[in-house]
Amino acid sequence: MPGPGPHRTIDIRVLKYTAPALLTTLACIQLFLGLNFGLTPWKGGGFGMFSTVDSPEARTVRVYLETDDGALPTRVPSWLSSRRRYTRSLPTDFRIQGLAEELAAATWVYREEESSRK
Repeated sequence: MPGPGPHRTIDIRVLKYTAPALLTTLACIQLFLGLNFGLTPWKGGGFGMFSTVDSPEARTVRVYLETDDGALPTRVPSWLSSRRRYTRSLPTDFRIQGLAEELAAATWVYREEESSRK
């Protein structure tokens, strides 16, 4: 059996530094997304995912229709549920604005029983 040569030494060094480099890279990506985009540790798979109560389910998206009589609470229509879910998971200005524009472009019919369910 041949002794350790230069190739074996390089392999050990690569393996020795791969795990710390990978963990450092992941931590930097998580910090960047958390600080710049409000990414939750749950969605990003961050190191704090087991120590925080912040999750997409803990966030809410509330919609009010502005009328001459005041603001009327309503729900996000089902055809916008995926956009609402993405906005709730990663609430960037771009996503919030896109959801608001979609809601503003829709035709609304107010029903009294919808507001009484809340």
